[in-house]
Amino acid sequence: MYLELRENYFPAQIYTQQILAISESDFKTNSIIRFVGDAEYNFRAVFFLGGIAFLLIYTFGISFIYKDRLYLLYGAYLLFLLMYLGVKMYPAQSTVLFGSFPIFNHAWNEVTQILLNYWYVRFVRKFLDAKNLYPLIDKAGKIIEWIILGFVTAVLISIFSNPLSTSLYIIVTTERLMMIAFAVVTNLYIILNLKDRRGLYIVAGSTMLLTGSVTALVLGDIQYFMIGVIIEIFIFGMGLGILMKRREDERSVLNKEMEKVKMRALQTQMNPHFI
Repeated sequence: MYLELRENYFPAQIYTQQILAISESDFKTNSIIRFVGDAEYNFRAVFFLGGIAFLLIYTFGISFIYKDRLYLLYGAYLLFLLMYLGVKMYPAQSTVLFGSFPIFNHAWNEVTQILLNYWYVRFVRKFLDAKNLYPLIDKAGKIIEWIILGFVTAVLISIFSNPLSTSLYIIVTTERLMMIAFAVVTNLYIILNLKDRRGLYIVAGSTMLLTGSVTALVLGDIQYFMIGVIIEIFIFGMGLGILMKRREDERSVLNKEMEKVKMRALQTQMNPHFI
């Protein structure tokens, strides 16, 4: 007695038991689930990126009206945030931007992410008025800014000389760890040497951004970074709004004082017979 093994016996059995068992409704259900998931992601992404774009235009408008470099620095931070996440969240856009040169997409992702930190540090120093209130943070921030520019140079050299080298991973990871350490130390220093409420906004916003960034890095899900950015932008927006109101109040008081001075000057110049 013997068994004859047919060549296509096992593939036929697998097809019968597995493939045919999947009904047409299963394919439709999976397609609907995938469609809903994609639509949900696109809605969140468009809403998120659109909000940043609107805030960017608004911030540059405020900067133009008030001639205040603080809003210009915040606008630069938002611009690089939009440049980084715009391509990161929609990888297909890299094909439109860079065509058949994926190496430029690689450089774009890494460089915009690092320069995002550069403008963030500059904004924080200006917002805190670190030069006058936190001179140690001001000096450390300037050093960090130059180091960040050094990282940008190192990343570009690594990408265009040997894009598959592990040195790029080491450079980017080192830069991220440096920024995490700088944020933690800066927040602790501000808490221990708090001068005014501006420091609290920086601590709260930085903590939310840091939490979202680290969570996204560990879990590999950029949505946690998005959540951290949204909360951080909301907190910084409150801080900028309060700072703007304070400056408007100071300007209003100054204008009233100037009006009083002008009235006194006019009174001293008037003929006593008309008083």
